[in-house]
Amino acid sequence: MKNIFAHIDHTIIIMKKKLLGAALIVAFSTTSFLQAQTIIPVWENLITKTDPSIPILKANPLGSFKDDAADGSSTSDSYGGFKRYDADRLLLGVRDNGINETEEGHDAELAALYPDRSLIWINPDDGSYLGIALEVGHAPVALDQDFLDAGGSDSDYYFNFGVSEDGVIYVGYKNKVLRYAPDGIGGFDSATIAYTHLNDSSDRWHQWRWENFRISGTGSDTVILAGPKTWRPAQGYYRLITDNGTDFVSSIFGVMIPNGYGNAAGGGSTIIQSRDPEFPDDQWVYVSTYPGSDRGDGTTFYRFIGFPPFSDTYFKDGDFTAHKSADAPQTAYRTEFISDVDAHPDLDYVVTYSTPSWNSRTIGRDVRSPGFLAVHDMDGEVVSVYQLNVTEDDEVINDDEGNPDAALFHAFMGSVSLNLLPAGGGGEPTVELLWYSGIYGFGRYTIENTLFDEFGRGYFHFDNGFTSATGTMTPATGLVDNEAAGPLPEITTEGSSGAEGDWAIITNETTRNNYFDENGSLQLENTDFTLESWVKFDAFDSGRRIIFGYGIPGGYSMSVSSGGGQNTLFTTTYGIADLPSTAVVPSDNAWHHVAVVHVNGQEMQYYIDGQLSDTVSYSGGVSAAGDPTLYIGHEINGLNGWVGGIDRIRITGAALSPDQFDLGTGGDEPGDPAQITFAVNDQGQFVVSWEGNGHLQNAAEVTGPWGDLAGSASPHTLPVEGLGQFFRVAE
Repeated sequence: MKNIFAHIDHTIIIMKKKLLGAALIVAFSTTSFLQAQTIIPVWENLITKTDPSIPILKANPLGSFKDDAADGSSTSDSYGGFKRYDADRLLLGVRDNGINETEEGHDAELAALYPDRSLIWINPDDGSYLGIALEVGHAPVALDQDFLDAGGSDSDYYFNFGVSEDGVIYVGYKNKVLRYAPDGIGGFDSATIAYTHLNDSSDRWHQWRWENFRISGTGSDTVILAGPKTWRPAQGYYRLITDNGTDFVSSIFGVMIPNGYGNAAGGGSTIIQSRDPEFPDDQWVYVSTYPGSDRGDGTTFYRFIGFPPFSDTYFKDGDFTAHKSADAPQTAYRTEFISDVDAHPDLDYVVTYSTPSWNSRTIGRDVRSPGFLAVHDMDGEVVSVYQLNVTEDDEVINDDEGNPDAALFHAFMGSVSLNLLPAGGGGEPTVELLWYSGIYGFGRYTIENTLFDEFGRGYFHFDNGFTSATGTMTPATGLVDNEAAGPLPEITTEGSSGAEGDWAIITNETTRNNYFDENGSLQLENTDFTLESWVKFDAFDSGRRIIFGYGIPGGYSMSVSSGGGQNTLFTTTYGIADLPSTAVVPSDNAWHHVAVVHVNGQEMQYYIDGQLSDTVSYSGGVSAAGDPTLYIGHEINGLNGWVGGIDRIRITGAALSPDQFDLGTGGDEPGDPAQITFAVNDQGQFVVSWEGNGHLQNAAEVTGPWGDLAGSASPHTLPVEGLGQFFRVAE
C-alpha cells in the first residue's frame, strides 16, 4: 500500500492506493484516518539464515570471545557498522571474519574477501557482496605513548564508522578518529588522524572505544556526533567540529550529553530541529542509555535539547517520556537494552534497535527474547514494532574453554540509521532504515505510511506480519507464535494476489499460530464489523474448519462448514450463536475471497469473491473476549484446524460494502501514486493529475456512497479549503 503525504497550508492531503482495482483515495480531512509507520523488510541477512548472502556470520559456540585479539587469530565473527554510502552502494563493517588466519589450512580465500577490520560494499537491492571498499586493519596508525603507558593496547578495538555527506569515511580506533577521504578513482586515501582524545586523567581513559557515529555537513561544516556505548568515566557523547574539514576538536567541556548513568550512553541520534512550535530553533538529540546495574529493567531513551546558539552541553528534556513496553501494541515487545536510536531532520518519528540482552543471556539469567526494531513518535510513544527473528540462543556465548558464563558485550550491540532517498519519476521519497548487530546480522528496511480508517482493527497479510492502526509485529515469516503447542504454518510465496513478494500460509490440523491482543484492538462487541480472508483448499469431508477465531470465552470466528455435502461460509459469536449460511465456498484449490459483514442488531451478510451470497437475520451481537487471543487456522487448543492456504485476513470495525473489500491483486497498476502528481496553483486550488483514463469520485464518508464528478479528467482542479470530503480515482 503506497501513499503520498503533503502539507498545504494546514490541510493534510492523503493519497491512498486501495487494494481494489486502480482506485485511489484522496482525503481532505485530518480526522478520518489513523496513520502508522510500518517497518517492511527489503532483505535481511540474519544468523538464522541457512544460505546467507554474506557467508562470514555463523554460529561459533567455541569462539575466542574473552581474548579477541587483533592479530587475526580470533574466531569471533561479528560486524561493525552498516551505513549508506551513495545511491548505489551500502557499506558494511567487518569487525572480525571469524577465521583464525594464523591457523594452518584456514580458508584464505574467504578471509581475503572479508578482511578483519574492513569495510565492504553491499548491494542495496539484495544485500549481496560487491567487493572490498577499505581495509583499515588491526593497527592502522601508531598509538600515542601516554595511551600505551596507561595500559592501552592495539588489541580488541570496537570497530565502527560513519560516512559524511561528501563521502569521507571516519573510523574509530581506540582513542582516535581516523579520516579516509575519497581518492577520486574509486578508492580512499590513507588514514589521517582527525581527532585524538587526550589523557583526561580519568580512570581507565585508555580503554576508550568509539561505537556510534552520526555525521552531518561537509568540509569545514562537518559535525561528528560520536559516542562509545560504555560505562567508562567521561566517555559520553561528543560533538566534534572542524574549521578546515580535516582536523577536529571537541566541544569546550568534551562530554556533550551526560545521562544519569554517569556520562555513559547507549546510542545517539542524528541532530534534528525541534518539533516544538514554541521553540523551533532548538536542536534535539535522542539518546538511549546504558542499562546500568538494573540489567535493563529501566532501559529507555531520552531527548536532549540544545539551545541556540549551539551549547556545549545538551539538557535533558524533563517533559519527555519514552515508553519501552508498557504501552507497546505487542506483549512480546520487551527488551533488555535500547542499543540505538536515530532521527531524521525531515521525518516526524524516531526509530530504535532493542537488543535481546544488554550483555549475555548466560550471566545468571534466562533471557531468550528476540531483538526488535521500533518506530516511536516524537514524544516516545510506540507506533509500530518489527521483531527480528534472532535470540541469544542463536549464538551461545562461551569462552575459549567452553565456559558458558563468558560475556561478549559487543555481540548484541548494534545500530539503526534513517535515510530519506530521493524519489524517481515524480513519486514519493523512500524512507530507508538500516540495521546491524554485532553477531545477529544486518538488514535493509523501508518505513511506509500505512493508513487505516478510524474503524480499522487489524490486517494479517503474512508478507511482513500483523499490521494494525497502532503498530506492527513483523517477524521474517510474518508469524507470531504465542507459545503455541505445535509447529508454525508453512510459508508459501504463491500468495492470493499472484504478485511477486506476496506470501501466504499453509496450515493443517497440527499447525498453531496465536496472537495475544494486549490492547484489545480486535474486540468487536456492540459494533458493526467486517471479517475478511482469502482461502484456498480442497473439499473438506466433515465438520468445520476455522479460518480464524478470536476469544473464548466471548469473541467470534469465521470458518467453512462441510455440512450438507457442500462447503459453506460459517461464523460464530462465541457463547451466543452458531450462524451457518448457504454461501458456497469453492473447494477447487484456488484462491477465493470470503467475507462476513455484521450489521449490528440486524443481520450477518455472507460474501464469496465480492458477491453477496446469503443474509441471516441476527441481533445477538458479540460478547467481549475473556481471553483476547487471535487463533489463525484453528480455534483454542488447536481445534478444527484449517487444511489449506490462508492469506490477507482483515478485521474492520465497520460494515463495509463490496467495493471496500480487500479484493485486489496488488502490484503496480494504473493510478499507482507513483504516477500521480499534485500541486497548489496560484489561486490556492489543489490540482490532481494522473495517468490513464480514470476519473474522480467523491463521497462525504470513506464508506461511501461514491459519486462521479462531472468533467473530472486529468488534470482536475479542486479548492483546498473547506472540503471535508473524500475523493478517489476510479477506472
